[in-house]
Amino acid sequence: MSKLVEVLTRAQELGFIGVEPIDQYIDHSKAHLAAACLSPTEIWCDLGSGGGIPGLVVASIVPELELALIDRGEKRVRFLESAIEILGYQNRVKAVLGDATELAHSEKFREKFDGIFSRSFGTPAIVAECSAGLLKRNGKLVVSEPPVAASKRWPLGPLQGLGFTEIKYFEGPPRFVSLLLGDECPVSIPRTWKKVSKNPLY
Repeated sequence: MSKLVEVLTRAQELGFIGVEPIDQYIDHSKAHLAAACLSPTEIWCDLGSGGGIPGLVVASIVPELELALIDRGEKRVRFLESAIEILGYQNRVKAVLGDATELAHSEKFREKFDGIFSRSFGTPAIVAECSAGLLKRNGKLVVSEPPVAASKRWPLGPLQGLGFTEIKYFEGPPRFVSLLLGDECPVSIPRTWKKVSKNPLY
């Protein structure tokens, strides 16, 4: 755990995670993992991994789990690659540089993941659309939620158009939401990043 703390401290120094005590980020990541209810033999993704929260913490707790840490920032991905090597996770954790809306249409990542973690990737509509094409059928999207519940963040109607069929809330604290992709994601999803960000589905 000391190496993990050192890595996350470096991420904080680089501005890739916030200024709260490192222990708080580790505890939040553990709670994220608890909400996921995953099997250790699955393949998961940390969407918008940044400084490796929760991905690096999850990898330290579940040694069999395969993880992709996706980020569109080259400096952040270089940091993640270094962190993975320092922590000795090279055989099962990969840092991936790319736009999620493009990766989700590539053969390598389309319907690849049993689950996705998202801590601060974007608004609910953006997270949901970018995740739908990456998830396998019956895969789960687990998202960190604001401390205070807000209405209409996850309306089932628009989400069903992406293939999501079930929503579960974990009140915590901390709070999480889990979305099940019970139906097939349309081949046109996700749209381009410009369309997803400028014209969200809801």
